[in-house]
Amino acid sequence: MVKKFIRVCCVHLLYRDFAILSWLPPPVYPDNDPLTVKISTLGLDVNNLRRVSVLPLSSIQPSRVLVDIDRVHNCMYVMRVEGLDTLPPT
Repeated sequence: MVKKFIRVCCVHLLYRDFAILSWLPPPVYPDNDPLTVKISTLGLDVNNLRRVSVLPLSSIQPSRVLVDIDRVHNCMYVMRVEGLDTLPPT
């Protein structure tokens, strides 16, 4: 989950773009469908996850997603607005 996009401007007008990421638990595909993604939050506050990385923007593939947070079952359902997840081998 991207928390913030940042741009570092160097002296020679070179730009470096980065994303600050929080890592969520691995997803599962309950319907064996790359459009239906379930991520267990295990009761974590997704806005305060501690596993954070800073990566060059060129090394991630951002996409817009819709998120439905299910607080009763401690999970999130994510659906991409564009593109597909690659399903793990079964």
